Amino acid sequence: MGSVKNRILPVLMILLIVQISTPVYAASPASIQIDSHDQSVSADQVVRFTAVVKDSSGSTINEVVNWSVSSGTIDSTGMFTPGQVGQTIVTATSGGVNSSTSIDVTAGRAVDIQSNISITEVSIDDEIDLNATLIDRVGNPVLGQLVWRCQNGQIDYQNNTWKPDEVGNATMRIMHLELEIQVVFNVVAGSPEHLGLPYGLTVQSGMTVHIIPIVRDSMGNEVEISKAGTLTWTAENGTISPTGLYFGNSPGLWNISVNSTSGASGSGFVRVLPAQATGLSIEINSTEVRIGSTIIVSAIRTDVLGNSGEVILPLSNWTVTTGSLAMDGDSVTWTPSLVGEWTIAVTDQGYSTTIQVNVIQGLIAGIEILLSEEELRSGESIVASLSAFDTAGNSKSVNGAWVIDSELGSESQGSSIQLQPGLIGNYSISSTWFDNETQIVHEIEIVAEVTPGELSRIILPESGTRVTSDGVLDLLPLFEDEYGNRLHGISVNWVVDDNDMTMEIRLADNKWAPSELGIHELRAMAQGVFAITNIEVVAGIARQITTDFDEGIDVVSGEDIEITISTLDVHGNIALASSVGFEFEDPEGVITPSSKGDGIWTVEGGEVGDWNLRITSGSATHDIDVVVTPGEAVRLLADIPAQNPEEGGTMVIRIYAIDQVGNRVEVPSNEIDIQCTTGSVRHLSADTYEVTIDQSGTSQSCNFYWNDLVAQRFFDVNAVLFGGGLGDSNTALTLVSIIIFLFISIMFVLMRRMKGEGQEGQYWDDEHDYEESSDETEIETKDIEPEENNIEPETPIAAESTTQEESNEESIEDLRTRLTDEAKRTGVMQAAPGTEQGKTGWYIDSTGELTSWLVSDSGEWTRMS
Repeated sequence: MGSVKNRILPVLMILLIVQISTPVYAASPASIQIDSHDQSVSADQVVRFTAVVKDSSGSTINEVVNWSVSSGTIDSTGMFTPGQVGQTIVTATSGGVNSSTSIDVTAGRAVDIQSNISITEVSIDDEIDLNATLIDRVGNPVLGQLVWRCQNGQIDYQNNTWKPDEVGNATMRIMHLELEIQVVFNVVAGSPEHLGLPYGLTVQSGMTVHIIPIVRDSMGNEVEISKAGTLTWTAENGTISPTGLYFGNSPGLWNISVNSTSGASGSGFVRVLPAQATGLSIEINSTEVRIGSTIIVSAIRTDVLGNSGEVILPLSNWTVTTGSLAMDGDSVTWTPSLVGEWTIAVTDQGYSTTIQVNVIQGLIAGIEILLSEEELRSGESIVASLSAFDTAGNSKSVNGAWVIDSELGSESQGSSIQLQPGLIGNYSISSTWFDNETQIVHEIEIVAEVTPGELSRIILPESGTRVTSDGVLDLLPLFEDEYGNRLHGISVNWVVDDNDMTMEIRLADNKWAPSELGIHELRAMAQGVFAITNIEVVAGIARQITTDFDEGIDVVSGEDIEITISTLDVHGNIALASSVGFEFEDPEGVITPSSKGDGIWTVEGGEVGDWNLRITSGSATHDIDVVVTPGEAVRLLADIPAQNPEEGGTMVIRIYAIDQVGNRVEVPSNEIDIQCTTGSVRHLSADTYEVTIDQSGTSQSCNFYWNDLVAQRFFDVNAVLFGGGLGDSNTALTLVSIIIFLFISIMFVLMRRMKGEGQEGQYWDDEHDYEESSDETEIETKDIEPEENNIEPETPIAAESTTQEESNEESIEDLRTRLTDEAKRTGVMQAAPGTEQGKTGWYIDSTGELTSWLVSDSGEWTRMS
């Protein structure tokens, strides 16, 4: 053994030296694997990428990973910040190997608006396409609705275009929610559309005037004359050059027109005045005129060239002794006002002249309805009369025929009509008058607008109107006159609970924000009229919930308890909660509103346990701990083993009760009375009891009595050897086997002594025979037991048959008495005729009462009557 050790030791030393001397080479990257990651990311988010580097053997090694992306940025730690929308390729490199993956980048939240309008100087004739895009932080387009606003021009929202209508700067606002940008346009004039000649051009005969047209676009904006192109002139009289230089010839008013190569054109007039005057005269339509008629008077000048023509002289050159002079365009008009012979005079360049005109009465030109008041107000008395007037405006009262809408309440007063308007509106007043002088029927119709009268009533919200303490009541005062017409624009003074609230309510546009609960008196006063209303302020949205059981609720299952729930609004007002929601964890618990009114609820316990009751109202939530304890027991239950017990043994029974909800109720051992037909009962612990099985047979029972509850369980007891005197079957069989073994052992010892000590081989043969004998004995014992078990059940059957025969001979009263005695003796209810013992049917108890019982498949008894 020592030599072997000596040989192994040098070998181990050599291996150790070789291991130490062998150089260690660092593993190089052979593959790189990018870990799993999100498949998509918003441009507003970041994603961290990680990768694992492995060598050729597949082992993970610690190597630096370099990152790169096709879009966006990524740092050395793999933190990726997205860029453009779309698929981004992420590449991890380590050593000479790399690996790639992809991630979809979606647009982020809109942070700015990008205008796509390339031009900012537009013509008033242009139509601009509106184009802008919402973008995220990196410029990716984002879907969203844009709103366009501009104070200049019109926006066509259907076609998304804009057309300006004013020259100058125009600011286009582009908005999306809180985002806004502005684009400033310089709007210039459009294409030439019209050439306008200066008004009031005059030139003396033989003289020249330079005419410069004004060029305008379609919107009337002035355009540079160079944009009109080449101009072409024509003159009705005289001559005009291509540059617009006009030479006057004959005195008069002559037409001048101009065209351009741009398509714009225009026309005007030039008045050619006579040259130096040599004479002056007045020209008039007629030397006899009527009062009020307007006639044109003209000054005719004769010049040194022999030309005669009208000259436009200022009104200061004219003189009249009655009436009035006026300029009507380039003409002087005179309207006489008095009857008689009147002189008209004019002066010009040192010359003067006069003319005599005979003025007579004017003809009636029409009629008009005169009202005593300019404004017809409801409830006022107004006088309407008819007046006829001539062209000079002279008028006189006349009597005509009237047609007046009934709503105006008209009443004739001879030469006039008295009106008493009521309801506001537009009503017709018409009149007819016949002029005997001219034989003309004059008619007139006017529409009179009746406006509201003086304030008579103020209408406020109906008394009893409710408003929450955190709400706002729009008082909406209505104003009416005595006819019920609505008035507007009336200032109201407000008094709330004897406090002047005029300023607060006016600033709030006739809205009142209460803060205290209760009935509040609001008084409105205006123009000597007042109105009063009572407003009830109720609690607002609940901000906090309180109850009279905030510390918790203890309730017995099946019973209920009343809870009062109150809410506190934003002002701290407390009120009984009217709208409440509940979340009760107790699956059998019930919450119902109390008949006592709002804020009071009934909580009924269900399943035993510690449950949470959540109360919600408005924006408030309140949790209460509800402890449900068992209720009053309504049913007594006993659980027995499913397997039949054996005679001589014991049976464990569990006894408990349940309340009406099904909760378990513990039964005190010192209060329960247990009676079993098989033997005595012993309490083990809690709800567990042990029953001694002293008797065998079918339909054995145990009766359980607690308070007024009764439970009864039936079971069969299997018979065992020796009537159970030795315990159950296994115990008895074991004892018998031991006895037989001892007997055989004694016999074996005796036989051995008789044969002598020298027969050792025979001894073992005898022992073998003994073992076979023991087995046979055991087999015989097992064969005997089933025969005993088969015999025992015959006795109850025979007894039952005998009882049946006897019951046929007995009277009903004797049968009841016998069954009652048997129930007293055994403590077990006895089945009535027609009912099988232990099954559903009718039973007679120890008191002789006949009752009906329902027996379930599991052996539970329920009394039916």
